[in-house]
Amino acid sequence: MKEELKPIPVTNINGDSLAGDQVILVNQPSLDHQKRHEAIENFRVQRLTDFTNALNIKWRITITYQEGRHGAAIYSNPSQKTHEILLPKKADFNVDEYLPDIAHELCHARFSEELDSIYSTVRFPKKYGDLNQNTKEYKDFVVKARMMEVSQAWVDVWINELRHNLWPELTTEDDDGVMLSLSRLNDSGQLLNAWSDGYAVAVAMILAEQKRNKSRQHQIGFLMQTLGSEWKKVKKLRDLFEELPLFTKGGTEFTERAKKDGLKEFEKVAREVAKIFNYPILPTIKKEVINSGETFNVWDFK
Repeated sequence: MKEELKPIPVTNINGDSLAGDQVILVNQPSLDHQKRHEAIENFRVQRLTDFTNALNIKWRITITYQEGRHGAAIYSNPSQKTHEILLPKKADFNVDEYLPDIAHELCHARFSEELDSIYSTVRFPKKYGDLNQNTKEYKDFVVKARMMEVSQAWVDVWINELRHNLWPELTTEDDDGVMLSLSRLNDSGQLLNAWSDGYAVAVAMILAEQKRNKSRQHQIGFLMQTLGSEWKKVKKLRDLFEELPLFTKGGTEFTERAKKDGLKEFEKVAREVAKIFNYPILPTIKKEVINSGETFNVWDFK
């Protein structure tokens, strides 16, 4: 018999009760925007409740809006059974625009709760945190950490697969937004200057999703023409991502392969991505014992 989830009160960052059935923490609005915020808040809580119920999220969720942040991120803590979702400050009053991001991060949360927190949060061994920031060793770590983040970012193929199972319209909205941004950069002559390995992974994932999820086809001629040799990397990544094993069964349930061999597959593909970019790292998942005696899976470079 399936265990019934009991309602969890929704609270804001100060701990005051709001409404709804799932835990969500949000920043308090300024008094000048109180009325508008109340209407937005009611909509936000309802959508977040819908998302968390559909994904069967059980841990406590905090949403924090940060000045200067451009994208969304999540930090999952299995010890405390919490998820913290980080959003740009402007998302506080642009809920619709960030619904694909919020649903995406909550899918990371589902992976974290059911499989492993490494699917939602990039962690490194404590030894790197102990480095003196003025040393060459620390500067080398920062460079390799960025390479590691890019090498494992393709995990969003699996994350978006789960989101697409439940909300395919969010796949369309998300992918259209990325391609529109790239098109505008190209029209302004800034695409090559702005291009990065992160963009290469993002575009390759969108192209792979066209086959995996039968999502909308996108015009890519302008990318092929402008990027030149850089496009070869995108094609290699796309081919790699298209052949990834399915991790969900069409809903929110994970496949046996995901449960049994998911971490091995994660490490293997991260290494292949690093190789495509000629990174001098060998992405490796290791177990790290923290002060409480608990064990986390973390990324190392060899």
